[in-house]
Amino acid sequence: MDRILIEMIRRMQWPSEEVIFSKSPDALRRPSPFWIQKKIRESLNAGNREGKKRLGIESKFRYLDSAVKLNAVIDTYAFGYHRRIISYPVKFIRIEEAIKMSSKYGFVEYTHFSLVFSQSGRLRPFITFEIIYSDTEDLNKKTKLLSNLVGRELPGSTFEGEELFEQYISSSRKRITNGGRAMKDNIINVILALLRNPLISIPKLANEIGAGRSTTKRIFNDLVRGGLILLEPMIDSTKIAGMTLSVLTVNSETMTKEQMIRAASDIGDVENRIFITKKYYKNTISFLCWTDSYFDLISIYSTLVKKNIPGKFYLSWQFKTIKSESIVYPFLT
Repeated sequence: MDRILIEMIRRMQWPSEEVIFSKSPDALRRPSPFWIQKKIRESLNAGNREGKKRLGIESKFRYLDSAVKLNAVIDTYAFGYHRRIISYPVKFIRIEEAIKMSSKYGFVEYTHFSLVFSQSGRLRPFITFEIIYSDTEDLNKKTKLLSNLVGRELPGSTFEGEELFEQYISSSRKRITNGGRAMKDNIINVILALLRNPLISIPKLANEIGAGRSTTKRIFNDLVRGGLILLEPMIDSTKIAGMTLSVLTVNSETMTKEQMIRAASDIGDVENRIFITKKYYKNTISFLCWTDSYFDLISIYSTLVKKNIPGKFYLSWQFKTIKSESIVYPFLT
């Protein structure tokens, strides 16, 4: 385990709900490469001027840059649209074709590939799509397209999304969404620019959208405090050597998210292994976590089986996420 790499990835998920409600201007500082390196240097080598050089933080960040990209997620629910995860077991020979074809669909945000340990004990290749849709009819149409694409009649699993944050500042959200009316061009342009480059500076952002810095900063602050944007790492785990990364997903109709977190965190010391947590899917929570080896991963899976969690769980390994370049957000057009 490389604790510096782990800390770098952990700090890429931003903001927390504490940041949303913080009155400190510094709280809105995004996790840029410089900021992440500075904070890690301070925490691991407090008061040591040579710490940066000795720990090799800059070289580690350059290494991580090939496998991890910071990504911006927009709360589609605030704009009247839904998000859903749809997964299919597939054969290896269909994966490349499915990834290539799905990237042409304007409703697919991300395509994920992983090897999944199911509760049957089998390790199977899965392809997963995160999609945007408007209503049930639209969902059924898009699900059928994906099913035809992978050659499966029905998905292996499907999870409905929800708001990115449980709490947010309502006044900030209302200023962005404009009460359900057409959004102002400046706001649309800021969101589009952040989707392209989540770490773009406020001066460069203002220049790109052709607005003043104070206006641009106010829009950005409202996006964050309105709980409308989340930055998180998009990872190709196959490119990170020295540790085994996996995604533990728990889905339960009877447990609260707090109960799911406690149930999963109690398994094989998972709590100390967690990088980031995805909470914005109904009845579902996903943890990105590390293990020392493949055998350590199997040990966690075996413990999961014995826990008898009242719901479904999935352990994904060797995963890769691809962001679609063709995604179209109807509320931004």
